[in-house]
Amino acid sequence: MSDSNQAAEALATASKRPALRVTLSLMLIVFGTLQLKHLSHPLLWQDEGETAMFGRRVLEFGYPKVSDGRNIVYGMGLPLEVAVDEENDAYIGSLWGQYYFAALGVALSDAVEDSGWQTALVRLPFVLAGLIGLLLVLLSVQPLLAPGRSGLWPAAIAYLVLLSVSTSLILHLREARYYPLVVLLLGGIVFVHQRMLVPALRVGGEPGRSTLGAAWLTLLLLLLFNVFYPAAASVMLWLGIEALWLGWRNASTPTGLLARGAKIWIPLVLVTAVCIPIALFFEIPQLSRSMSERWSFGWSHYVANLGLILGYLLRFEMLVPVLLAEAVILATRRRSASEDGLRQPAVSLLVLCVTWTLVGARNPIFFERYFVPLSPVLSLILVIDVILLLRRLPKRGRAVGGRLALQTGALVVGVAIVVLRWPELHGRIVEIFVPYRGPVDLIVEALRGRPGDPAALTIATNYEAESLMFHLGSRVVGRFHAATADANAAEAAVVPDVVIPRTAQPKRLSEVRRYLTRGGYEPMRLPIADWPYNNVPELFDGGVLVTPHRFRTPEPEEGLPPLLIYVRDISA
Repeated sequence: MSDSNQAAEALATASKRPALRVTLSLMLIVFGTLQLKHLSHPLLWQDEGETAMFGRRVLEFGYPKVSDGRNIVYGMGLPLEVAVDEENDAYIGSLWGQYYFAALGVALSDAVEDSGWQTALVRLPFVLAGLIGLLLVLLSVQPLLAPGRSGLWPAAIAYLVLLSVSTSLILHLREARYYPLVVLLLGGIVFVHQRMLVPALRVGGEPGRSTLGAAWLTLLLLLLFNVFYPAAASVMLWLGIEALWLGWRNASTPTGLLARGAKIWIPLVLVTAVCIPIALFFEIPQLSRSMSERWSFGWSHYVANLGLILGYLLRFEMLVPVLLAEAVILATRRRSASEDGLRQPAVSLLVLCVTWTLVGARNPIFFERYFVPLSPVLSLILVIDVILLLRRLPKRGRAVGGRLALQTGALVVGVAIVVLRWPELHGRIVEIFVPYRGPVDLIVEALRGRPGDPAALTIATNYEAESLMFHLGSRVVGRFHAATADANAAEAAVVPDVVIPRTAQPKRLSEVRRYLTRGGYEPMRLPIADWPYNNVPELFDGGVLVTPHRFRTPEPEEGLPPLLIYVRDISA
């Protein structure tokens, strides 16, 4: 864009500044409400309970210890010996970044007694981390979007609108789990890449900024590996492709190509060298092999996973409008310095989406949570593409007609997106006005309302044990994790105070029901259906989940069986 056009655009933006400021403020309120309202509801579900309990073990022991002599924290669906380091009883089913981060929220939650407040405080650091990541993704291309800070406002408004209709992203960022941390670290990496490293890879780059960028990149990649290593593998593959491509475009010899991309190659080599011993300690090769064998993973499974990923991104994220915008851009292709500046980040982020998909499909089981971090990336690509199309419109003559056609097309696509996503958008609005409550909520409320200290109880259940450990402080048995028959027999001989057979979860259900054969239990009918999960953030079941996210409290009157818990006379 010429200096005169930039000045004209800046002047036009300044004249609209009050309206932009109001619109941006309104969108911040809308997105903030969708993201943060009722962070205390529902209480922690299975995976969040595991995160919170390992966060507590970090505070108590300094690392995620599996057993404290009273409770076993182990959410892995494989035998205990597969994902526990025998020497120090450490959990190695996943890396520990999210558990150390969770310790912050757990420490905050210890200051309150209300279960809802405890839940909100455990989740709060995670959601704030995710929000910072969303901001970093947008700021990564701020200098290219428009002159001046206020020039960012239209792009920020569009970005917030797209994020607000991504209910999948909103639900996952509310979780006390690794997903928001991946969004934070990915945002940081994209920011460093675009603002520090890409300029340095070009001829006449800034060596000082690239050195700082290389240091930041090394740190962020190490953190990402320790939070979710498949994401780190995806990003490192993307960075390697970027280094080759940008080096090839800006260097005339093979030696120059390597030298030009050194500030990316060096972090990749350093991170690989550091992560190999970490991967060996956590037995990642053996664990991956065990998971592949359990799910009979092969090439057909990999292709099926690719189909599931595309289905999720097409239905719940911005892949459809991005593909449409890219098709229009390619069909009306023209070259200019200002267009090259905007196309570079858009194409680069598209490559990131491709590498993330190809690596992520290697996971034997599909969950949308693995691909939620692509949501802000796709939204940013769409914002860039729309800005690029607007800049292509001529300044005179057919400008009005072209702009009207673009606006009409954007309106049609926008309406189609809202119509397609209305079920989950409406559901999220319902959640805001009528907070959802799940089985764990009702169980915790019922047991806290009885005489005595809930922490003194022994509870038997076959699902969401860690959630009950965290919210009640009780001893929880019934999942028979121990590796030996004698240990399992000892657990079976326990006489629990409360038995909670989660009939919608068949695993270990018969063993938990067997506790009831000793007699002396009175059934307590809770006013909720026996739902498989307290709730899950997934909107797309992917053939793995029993059911996706639910927006309304499951009532027994809906034809679902009521949740029954069985209680001994606690006073005796």
